[in-house]
Amino acid sequence: MEKRKARASLFGLIIAALLLPLLLLVSGAYADVPIPGMKGYENQYIISNIDDYPDYLFITSSAIWGWKHTSQVDRTTCSFGGGYKLDSFHLHAAKASDFNASIFSAGSSADEADCTAYCQGNSKIASSSIDLPVSTLVNDTLPLSQIMVYLKVNSINDTCLDITRDRTVYQYDNGTSLEAPLLEIS
Repeated sequence: MEKRKARASLFGLIIAALLLPLLLLVSGAYADVPIPGMKGYENQYIISNIDDYPDYLFITSSAIWGWKHTSQVDRTTCSFGGGYKLDSFHLHAAKASDFNASIFSAGSSADEADCTAYCQGNSKIASSSIDLPVSTLVNDTLPLSQIMVYLKVNSINDTCLDITRDRTVYQYDNGTSLEAPLLEIS
């Protein structure tokens, strides 16, 4: 009788061990399912005062994948955006004179780099603590064409990039736009 109980317990543990990963995979599959009545728009981020910091390079990293997916902010357009819709950006800055661009871009594509070895823990890279979502869900009846979020760099010191979200501009299909102050969510 004891052996039968022990076997039943062991069998139950084996079944649970096999089913648990399957249940976790199935429950995670719903995270990427569209919400009826909502449409996702990529946020286009623009650093409005990038020219106030000519000695700095601005770099983005992924909130999900870290330094594995990074890119430099285009100084011509002062903007960045795109990526996986459930991800967020982290914004960083480094003095151009302290930044080794060849190590940063080694083994990368034209748009993106894996600079984990160089960037992670690099004391010469200042980081912001603000999450910048890749996309925003909006009611699909709104005829939006683009969402632009303006960022302002307040200061940069050795380890901290202080930025704020300044405002958001919603551009509509008919060419009109609406500018709205951004509410900080804590």
